[in-house]
Amino acid sequence: WRVRKAVDLDILKNCHAEEWDILFPRIEAGLKAMHTRGFCIVDGEWLKDTRAVATSITPQPNGQSYSLSCGGPSFAVSNERLEQELGPRLVHIARSIEPLLRHY
Repeated sequence: WRVRKAVDLDILKNCHAEEWDILFPRIEAGLKAMHTRGFCIVDGEWLKDTRAVATSITPQPNGQSYSLSCGGPSFAVSNERLEQELGPRLVHIARSIEPLLRHY
């Protein structure tokens, strides 16, 4: 997993070289949030005026990794709603899906 994460970060760094000094600390914060809360929130980092929440689905025996996300324009969804309502719901959905994926 750590090797995969390093490769993915290198790809992102190459694609977003000009913004990397700003993005990388946010990525680290997102990874920490994933570890502590089970989800992370982005607020305009990738798309201006857009907010989203995301969670991962535990890597499967076949090596596949999946994620779930939900987002929208900043004027329509608050960070509070993402953190208190949508993030926990998304984690619950992901945990419900995980057992089903183990059969494929």
